[in-house]
Order: sequence, then structure tokens, then C-alpha cells
Amino acid sequence: MTTIASILQSIDWTIIAVFFAIVLGIGWVASKTAGKSSSEFFLGGRGMPWWLLGISMVACTFSCDTPNLVTQFVRDDGVVKNWAWWAFLITGMVTVFIYAQLWRRSNVMTDLEFYELRYSGKGASFLRGFRAIYLGIFFNCLIMGSVSLAAIKIGGVMLGTGPFVTIVGASVFVVIYASLGGIKGVIWSDFFQYGIAMVGAVYAAYVAVNYADTEVAVGGLAGLLDHEAVIPKLDIMPDFSNWMSFIPLLVIPVAVQWWAVWYPGAEPGGGGYIAQKMLSAKDEKNAIGATMLFNFMHYAVRPWPWIIVALASLIIFPQLSDIKAQFPDIDPQYLKSDIAYPAMLAKILGPGWLGIVVASLIAAYMSTIGTHLNWGSSYVVNDFYKRFVKKDATEKDMVRMGRVCTVGLMVFAGTLSLTVLDSAQQGFEFLFLSGAGTGAIYLLRWFWWRINATTEIVAMIVASGMAIWLVFGPGDEGALRWFISNDSVSEKVQAVEDPALNKFIEVAKAEGEKVTTKLGEETNAAQEAWNSAEEADRPAAHELYATLYQRKTDVSDALSVAALTQAYVKLKAPEAIIEVEPAPKDEDAKEPTAEAIAAKEVTEAVIADIMAKAAGAPEVAAVTSAPAWASQLEEFKMEHRKDLLVTINEPLEAKGKPAKGLYAATIPFGGIIKDNVVYIHHPEVSGLVFSVKLMLMIAVVTVAWIVGTLATKPVSKEVLYNFYRQCHPGGPGWAKVLRDAKAEGVDLHGKDGIDWQMPLKLLCVFIGCAVIYGALFSIGSFVYGNLAWGFGLGAVSVVGIVFLMIAFTKIKTD
Repeated sequence: MTTIASILQSIDWTIIAVFFAIVLGIGWVASKTAGKSSSEFFLGGRGMPWWLLGISMVACTFSCDTPNLVTQFVRDDGVVKNWAWWAFLITGMVTVFIYAQLWRRSNVMTDLEFYELRYSGKGASFLRGFRAIYLGIFFNCLIMGSVSLAAIKIGGVMLGTGPFVTIVGASVFVVIYASLGGIKGVIWSDFFQYGIAMVGAVYAAYVAVNYADTEVAVGGLAGLLDHEAVIPKLDIMPDFSNWMSFIPLLVIPVAVQWWAVWYPGAEPGGGGYIAQKMLSAKDEKNAIGATMLFNFMHYAVRPWPWIIVALASLIIFPQLSDIKAQFPDIDPQYLKSDIAYPAMLAKILGPGWLGIVVASLIAAYMSTIGTHLNWGSSYVVNDFYKRFVKKDATEKDMVRMGRVCTVGLMVFAGTLSLTVLDSAQQGFEFLFLSGAGTGAIYLLRWFWWRINATTEIVAMIVASGMAIWLVFGPGDEGALRWFISNDSVSEKVQAVEDPALNKFIEVAKAEGEKVTTKLGEETNAAQEAWNSAEEADRPAAHELYATLYQRKTDVSDALSVAALTQAYVKLKAPEAIIEVEPAPKDEDAKEPTAEAIAAKEVTEAVIADIMAKAAGAPEVAAVTSAPAWASQLEEFKMEHRKDLLVTINEPLEAKGKPAKGLYAATIPFGGIIKDNVVYIHHPEVSGLVFSVKLMLMIAVVTVAWIVGTLATKPVSKEVLYNFYRQCHPGGPGWAKVLRDAKAEGVDLHGKDGIDWQMPLKLLCVFIGCAVIYGALFSIGSFVYGNLAWGFGLGAVSVVGIVFLMIAFTKIKTD
């Protein structure tokens, strides 16, 4: 079992123990009513107020992996990368003002029960049962597993616990209060945990900007914003002069993704655990208020403390090697940009406050897991067990099964995080893509009578099939080949047609595969030896493991098409390589140890041996003159490095900082082979791959479900009439149903003449976006010292809030 020294003191452990005691106390109190019925266990008796539900929603999305992810965004691509999730605000506002009251009006137990309220026939039953297992167990446990993986990283850095101890320790407590207290225990725990989490995040940001030790000083907020490592990362908006930057980062999410893609927590029209919380509300107005509060706290309030810590980490830990030096026992497979957040907390916080912040991260983990456990068990119990397995199940049977499912889901999720999840990137991409193109269905099914069960079945089958093909078939490289030779990207692609180069790459990859396979076996053996080593032997065992892991990584990187092409240029046309003045030596930088130098020399020798074997291939050895394309390729790279240097120096010069040299403008060019032609490309080109796959998915799936809808029988009139009586969504999409009901003399309980108020609601969606974006960027402007913009955007937000308060009184509810 892997364990390392903990940095926590007795006072920190005491604070954490008190936190756990309070959470368990909440679960025990809630258990007194949770066991009365399934409605109490899964929906809190449908009596929860808006402010409590809103905080619970945001607490669930405040998982311990979220600050890690934001830190990775900021360190790798700058603050602007956060548009990857900021763009989903539109989805949230649509849910607030259009769908929240409809969900509460439906009076279902789960959003899957909605299928048999809205659709008819065996298709509706199939959808409900299949998605209960697919979403409630497999999809849900993958999400919980990913959150648990982040907990493993935090536990390793801050608690000194190994993966197994971290997961088991946190799981036991969250399972106890979630299984005892049901949704009410989860919601009240969320309220307490969110308060702890936000206090910890804000305090960590305060300490980060004021941090100083003998080696580094951030220098306050002014020093942070004036640091040369931070300045290039501060832009909030993408570069609108570069379509490869702003289209995938801003245009596609804002114009397409919010309505076309389904994903838990950001479902078009609401759904999942967000729908569960809306269904728990006292009434429609409380459902609307809860989702509005959630979106405000989620997008406007929460991001900046994380962003500040991430920016400060660029000063305190400029390179990942600095984190490794500070925490030498970190498993190298976890040493990525996202680990900078727990590393920062471990370095900058003192006893007492460290315990509070660690408790806040535990709170973030438990609030997310608690909600997912209750949500997943509600699917399994209400939509599978009660519906298909034991139709005569009593309320006590359902509560008992809910508690059993809670434990089972946690065991499954924990197992995933401890075994396969570190290599499950393809699985997550599949899950995300499998929802592409289906989002519009979840918006339209409330407002167009023609949507039926076949619509969703066709969309689900086509989307899943397409996703499997895209992820496990052509993959990213295959998708890149679709457009790498297209004129639209030609400015950032250099084509090289040379049979000798192709042979060099072919032989090097073949030889390299043998080496990496052997290194992989040695690395795995070293990892196992480190995990089982005695305390006295652990440092040496870890050093061997880290050395082999790094060697395997370096050799793999050297075998990429771009790296091999550069090696070929160095071999055949060294005079074509444009030399760049090296970076000035950092006087404070630590010299590498003799062991590190020796390890690097061994790695270089391994790579050199591979290159020598590739150079010895007859087709390669026959080339005696420098290829003409070599100088063109070097000039292509240098041109883009100069462009990047301008981008780097502009904000530096604006702040009176000295300009950087070309050494600072490093670009990780990629490479790919298509039809025996080598294409060296700017990383922005490969950055388009996901957007291309996403748009293809949306187009194909949308056409498929529209055809499937129009080619099949509509939902029975009786079901449509009952649905309209229950939810009365209104609008022109129900005009035919209302005409038929009137002609047949069907009583719709007076709901046929309802004013659907869509113009007012759409205006509220727009104003709501302005309010929250205004607040988000107002806070950002104050952080950046732009007071005029801060007050101006703040005023926009306040005016918008006043308008929404007036409009809210005019929205009709039952």
C-alpha cells in the first residue's frame, strides 16, 4: 500500500475530524424522515426551498476535480480557456426561465419517469429502463470515478495517503450520510459543505497572492498581475484575428453546443441531478429560483478564487519539475498541470488553515459524490427496480433498495478510480460524443407534439454508433487526416513528400515500439516495487520508478512524426536548422544532480540508438544530399514562432516589461502521415479535431432523429392529452393537439388557452446571461485592477437583476 508523509498537523486533523462529525450528524438527523417513503428519500418530500436547492446544485458541481481542471486550463492555455465551460451558461438560463417550472409541474419522481408521461408504447418503457441502467450505473460511476481520481491526487499531496486509503476513507463517510439521510441529508450537507468549500477557496486565493518565502514572492495582487509568467495568461477573450482559436473555443460552444449536446449537469432543458433538485422544490417558483441561484453562484462567483491560485502557481511552480522537487513522492503518472492546485495549497497554507482548506476539498468531493449516489440510486430504484423488477414494491422496499444501491454505486465508482480510470480518456470522449446531436430533442419534446419515443431511440442508437466509430475507429489521427490537406488550414500546415523520410519514420517507429514495450514492463515492475517497498527503501524505489517513467515518456515523444521529421533534418540537413539564442540562465535554478544527468544520458543514448537503426535503412542511407524541403520546413516553423513571440511580447511591452527572445516562443508542432505525405502542423490544427467530430456528430444525429420522427407513428392522443393537462407547455407546437382535443370534446382542464409567455421568457434568458456574465467579468475586472470596467459591468448586472425581479412576478406559475 502506497503511503507518504502527511503535511498535516494535529490541529488540521482535528478540524477535519470535526467536519466529518458534523456531516454525519446531518445525515443522522435527516434519516429520521428519509426512511418514511421513496418521495422523502429521493425528493425530500417535494418541500425544499429555492435557496437550499440552489446551493446544493452548485455544491454538487463544486467537486474536488473542478479547481484542478481550472488550474490546468489557466496554466496550459490561460484564463480564456475557461470559455470551455463558461459557454454553458446559456443552457443554464434556458433551464431557469423555460424548463424549471415545466419539470416541477410534471410531478415525476425522476426525469426518466418523464418518458412514460410524454411517450406511449413499448418504446417509452424501453427508454426508461435502459437509460436507468446506462445513466444511473455506468455513466454515473464513470463521473464519480473521475472525481475520485482527483481525490486520489489531492490525498497523495496533502494527506499523505495512498489511492486505496483515500477512496475508502472518503467513501465510507459519504455513503453513510447519503444512505441514511437520502436527498434531504445530501442537500443539507451540501449547504454546510459549500460554505466550507468557498471559505477555503477564497482564503487560499488571498494567501496565494500574498505568498513569500526565501526563494519566491508573489508580491500581492499587483505583483501577480505584473509578473512576466502571468501576463500572457490573463486574456479573458480569445484572439478574434485567429479563427482556429475563437471558433472552437467560443463560437461553437455559444452558437451550437449549448442546445445540441447532452451531458449531465449541462443538459439542454435540464435533466439528471439538476432535474432531481427541481423536482424536490416546494413549487414552480422555488424551482426557478433554485436554478437561477445555482447558475449565478456557479458561473459568476466561484471561478475567480481558483483562477487566482492558478495564476499564482505560475510564479511559485513555474514548471512541473518544481512541483516534483517540492513533493518528490508524487507518482509521476499524476504529475500534470492539474496537480498544481493541491500542490499550491500544501505549500502556501499553515497549520489550522490548511486543515480548513483540506476539509473544504473533502467537502467538495463529498457533495458531488453524495448527489450522484442519490441521483443514480433514484434511477435504479424508481425506473428499473420498481418499474420492471418488483412492481408491487412497498415504500420501505424502495428505501431499502435505495440504500443498497447507494453502497453498490460507491463500490463500483471507487473500483473504477483505483483500476482503469487513469486510461479511460477514450471512454469519456465516447460518453460526451454520444450525447451530441440529441440536445435539441430534450428542448423540443416539451413544445412539439410530434417528438416520440422513436425520436430518442433513433438518436441514441445513431449517436452511440457514431461515437464508437469516431473514438475507437479513426480516432483523433484519423479525423485529422480528413482535413489536414484542406486549403482552410494550409497556412499552418507544411507538407513534405519524401520516400526516404517515410522510411526513416517507419523504421524508427518499429524499433521504438520494441524499446517502449520493454520500458513499459520495467516501469510497471518499478511501480509495483515502490508500492510494496518498506519505508526505508521507498525513496530509492520511487527514484527508479520516476526515472523509468520519464524515460518511457521521453522515448515515446521522440517517436512522434514531428520529432522524427526533425531528427531526419538534423541527420541529413543540419545546416538548414535555424539556431535560436538560448534562454538566459536562471541564477536561482537548481543544478541537476549527478544521478539526473546520468539518467538523461542513458535516455539520449536509447533514442540515439533508435535513430541510428533508422538511419541505416538502405533507402535512408542512400540519401547523400540535403533535401530541399528541410529549409522550407524550418522557415515555416520559424515564421510561426515569430508570430507567437509577437503575441507574447505585446502584453509584456504594454506593462513596461523587457521583451522576450525566440527562446520563449516554443511551439509543439505535430505531425501526421496521409497518403505517404508527411504533414507538419501547428497545434491549433489538431485542436480542431474535436470540433470537427462534434459538428459531424450533430449533423448526422440530427438528420437521423428528424427522419425517424417523421417516418414513425406519433404518440397516442390519449398520452398527449394527459401530458398537456399535467404540464401544459403551450405554444404553436401543440396547436394540432389542441384542435383535435376541441374537435373531440376532450377536457384539458382549461389549459388549452394558456399564455405560454415565451417572448418574456426568452428576454429573461438574454437578460439572465447578461447579468451573470456581467457579474463574472465585473469581478474579473476588479481582480485585474480595471475599476471602470468593474463598476460598469457591475452596473449592467445590477440593472439586469432589477429587471429579472420585476419579470419574475409576471411569469405565470401553477
